[in-house]
Amino acid sequence: MSRPAQAKLYLNHLLHNVHIMQRKIGTSKLTAMVKANAYGHGIRSVSLRLQDHVNSFGVASIDEAIMLRKVGIKKSIILMEGIFEPYELNLALQEQFCLVFHTTAQLNWLEASNLKFSSTLWLKVDTGMGRLGFLPEQALAAYTILQNHVHKDGTVGIMSHLGMAENINNPITQKQLDFCYELIKTFPGPFSFANSAGIFTIPSLHKEYVRPGIALYGISPFANSTGLDLDLKPVMQLQSSIIAIKTVPKGHAVGYTGSFICPEKMPVGIVALGYGDGYPRSAKQGTPLLIADTLCPLIGNVSMDMLAVDLRALPTAKVGDQVIAWGAELPVEIIAQHAATIPFDLVTRLQNRITCRWIE
Repeated sequence: MSRPAQAKLYLNHLLHNVHIMQRKIGTSKLTAMVKANAYGHGIRSVSLRLQDHVNSFGVASIDEAIMLRKVGIKKSIILMEGIFEPYELNLALQEQFCLVFHTTAQLNWLEASNLKFSSTLWLKVDTGMGRLGFLPEQALAAYTILQNHVHKDGTVGIMSHLGMAENINNPITQKQLDFCYELIKTFPGPFSFANSAGIFTIPSLHKEYVRPGIALYGISPFANSTGLDLDLKPVMQLQSSIIAIKTVPKGHAVGYTGSFICPEKMPVGIVALGYGDGYPRSAKQGTPLLIADTLCPLIGNVSMDMLAVDLRALPTAKVGDQVIAWGAELPVEIIAQHAATIPFDLVTRLQNRITCRWIE
């Protein structure tokens, strides 16, 4: 029998989440963010299942874009960080990728190439995130350069990224919004501003394109909430099985460094799941795992291939019982809180030895 650690991926949940966001955005177009292996869910399999339900795809690099073309993705693909080397311009032109331009170096490479694109060239403007993009006062000059490199059927769009769309009352967010509204007044569009959080909080910035990422996969972009609070459904269920049960005497240590000492004689289950699979090493004592509809706490430190669970709440547990690490009944957002991280970090860290199985 193969190792029982696996991720079940629910197609009906993925399509449900798309439907929820399409209801939110109305006539805006949906760019599905599938970078970082579709947030750990499988860039090829997710994209193939979404191709008939979204308008375009967003990736981080040309390697990810080529991967999608090779498996048959015909829809528009946007390189969110643009090109990293000048030679990628020709490849992008050949494959009709849409490029994001955020640095002077990229513009210089474009001017030196004399190429003209029929796809959309996006100008990234830094409205306050402080990451990629031209400052607002540099936007017009950069926009003019891009206009010179599109055919009559090509387009130049304006893109920015919201750093705190989940907190629209924050002064930084308000300043970003002011800059975005000024860009809308200045340029003809199309525009793309709203990420997952912005879709739910700032409808005035939906404009022509929105770019949902984490929400596509049924996970909340907001702190202290779960996707269920937004009527989203988690696509991934990470699970494994109990491979051993032992009765451990009072005073006995469990796991590396002896961080857990049994307070009494107690049943301990060993689960075939560890940080070598992507389960967080930082998960604290008491992090819940779901076994037979019963929440059982993690004890001891997470090992590379295994973790230990306190079975006192479930004395009927047996070897082979399914253990859910996160999923619809145990949201990954809760596990992230116990591990002092964010759910993005958890789903994107899954390792290749985790078997992924789509439930169609």
